[in-house]
Order: sequence, then C-alpha cells, then structure tokens
Amino acid sequence: MRILRVLSVVLSVTVLFAAIAPTDSKCFADGEHISAAASAEEEVPQISFGKCRAAAVYECSTGTLLAGINDDKVLPIGHLAKLMTFLIAAEKIGAGELSLNDTAVCSSNANAQQDPQIWLGIGEKIDVGELMRSISVGNANDACVCLAEKMSEKEEYFTEIENRKAKELEMLDTVFSDCTGDSENTVSTASDLCRLGSELVKLENFSQFFTTWMDTVRGGRAELVSRNRLMRSYKGIRGFKVGSTASAGACALICATKADMTVCAVILGCEDEEPLLEQAEKLLDSAFAYYEVYHPEVPEEAVEDIRIEHGVSPDAVCEIPLLRPIIIRKGTYRSISCTFSREDKLIAPVEKGTKTGEIVFRIDDDILISEDICTAEAVDEVDLGFNLKRILYNLLNF
Repeated sequence: MRILRVLSVVLSVTVLFAAIAPTDSKCFADGEHISAAASAEEEVPQISFGKCRAAAVYECSTGTLLAGINDDKVLPIGHLAKLMTFLIAAEKIGAGELSLNDTAVCSSNANAQQDPQIWLGIGEKIDVGELMRSISVGNANDACVCLAEKMSEKEEYFTEIENRKAKELEMLDTVFSDCTGDSENTVSTASDLCRLGSELVKLENFSQFFTTWMDTVRGGRAELVSRNRLMRSYKGIRGFKVGSTASAGACALICATKADMTVCAVILGCEDEEPLLEQAEKLLDSAFAYYEVYHPEVPEEAVEDIRIEHGVSPDAVCEIPLLRPIIIRKGTYRSISCTFSREDKLIAPVEKGTKTGEIVFRIDDDILISEDICTAEAVDEVDLGFNLKRILYNLLNF
C-alpha cells in the first residue's frame, strides 16, 4: 500500500509539471486614474473670483485643482517666493543638515535689502529659528537673504537650489531669480504655487511658525506681525503668506483644513490686501461648501486572494496599489457605484504587481476611478527541488 501511495504522488508531480504555463500579465504604474468632481449632467459649482490677475483653488491631499482663473499665467509672486526658502530650510532641518539653533551671520548683501526687514547689522549673529520666524510671521527681506546664505554661502547659489526644488515639485512655470521675491523676474503661476502650498502643509513640526499672529526677534528689538488676518478668524487655518510688492501687487497663498480636506487658495495681482483677504476667505468657503474628499469603498470580493496554479503557494494576496481618494461634489457619494472584474486564477510564476482584474467607480455613466487589481506578492513556480521536498514530506507523514 505504501508503494502505491508513492507512485500516486510521483504521477501527480509529473502531471503538475506538464501543465505549468507562464503568464506575462502585469499591472503598470501608469494605470488610468480619472477624477471627476461632478457628473456631466450636473451643474458645475461656480466659484467667484474677484479683481485679480490670477487665482487658483486646490485640494492638497488629492492634488486636485478645483477652480482657477488665469491659473497658468506666469506672473511675479512677490513675498510668496519666501515660502520656498522656508520649505528648503525646513527640509534641511528634517534631514539633520541644519538646526533651528544654528547661528547665521548677516552679510553686507543681507543688510542692504530693502524693507520689510528686521534691521540686521553687518556681522550680526542670529539663530536660524529666528530667521525662519521672520520669514513666516513677517516678510523680512534681510532675514530671508541671511537664511539663504546660511544654506548656500551666496544668494545666487541658493536660487539654483530653489529652481531645482521647483522642478522636483513639478512647478514647471516657476523661476527664482532671487529668494525674496523683490525681483519681477521671480515668477510663478497660481497653480504652481498651489503645489508649493501642498508641500508646506506637510510640515507639521513647523505649524506654529505659520499660525503665529505676532512675535519678536533679536531680543525683542524687532517686532513681527502677520499680514494674514485670517489667521485670527478662519477656522482650520494652516497659514501661510500675504504680502504686497510694486511688481506683483497684493498676493496671498493661504491654506485651511476642515475634516480630511485641505484647501489652498492662491491669489495674485490684487490692487490691495483688504479685498485680497476677503476673496481668499470666499474661495476657501466655496471649496469647503461645494466639495468633499471621497475615499473609495472597495468590496471585499474585489481584493480577495486569487488562486495560483502550479505555484509554491496555492494563492496570492491582491491589492489595488494606485487607488487614491478623490474630490467629488458634496453629497454625491450616495450616487457612486462600483463594479469590478477578476481573473479566476493565475498560473505560476506570478510576479508582484501582476494584473488580476479591474475596478471602476462611476457616477451615472461618468467614470470617477478606473484602476487595476494586482497581486501584492510574487509566487514562484514549483520546481523539482520543491516537489521532491513535498514528496518527502508526504512519505514521512503517511
């Protein structure tokens, strides 16, 4: 009887090898992902823009441009340029390359900057943390140049770093000619600046820098007052900057968070700051009133394990690697439907990321999301060594 059982196992292994066939089905990282805020038949919310040269409203967590006017027009950005200096300094601190307690020395170049400033003297020493507060709470030009030179010796070297960072953030229409934004050749677009705002909201450890209304530096000799008065009144405000220059006009980049939605409002080229702030508040209010973040609800059956034939494992875990939250019209989530299709099985060897199916979310006939369902792990094909081990295990456990 033992001999018959051994022969049966050997015969099964022979049949197994004869049936093995490879698969080359893969899930590619560039799978289509369509985000729609409303169906084609619905009336699109009308977000009103005041008198300005350009503006954009952007949801940061999903990277969705909600509305804009001349949002791709290249314009001077004035004091908003200082936000890039702050971002780079914060990232260097996070990487251990810089510290808030490091000492910077004011150069003649920093000292020669025009107002606004904190009146640094040539050769004066000041902490990096104070310089960053002078940028975030105030708009101090001398502090900005002093910090830039601390990170790269010369301001012109630092602008090279800024331009590289802009490309990294896909701010493709942005050019930094100086770090302060006083130059009319330091330009960007409203949509590019939304990307910058999305990076700034990630700096949780620096939130106090952007939500402080008043502060002092240089031992109390220089007072800082934020131009962003929404900081004192707007619920969920995250900061960032308001300022005016001759070339750029009045500009603002302001972010706020409510629930799981973070909105960035950028306005460029207003006549003065009073209507600028009123309009920024209206843009934020409209975005929160009209839109919400939708987290796709995936049926368990769509991602259940898939059977693997001729593999060292009988099945593989599945996932939807590119599935992300999207922005939808507020209240429309009840109309969202989900369908999916799946393969019954795969044949080993199976690579991680092999496509097993597709999932689609719709509102009526409009596709919101279309993504591939993929294997979350690799499964090797059984080989002679594996089968010999299996035979030995079966023999020892008869």
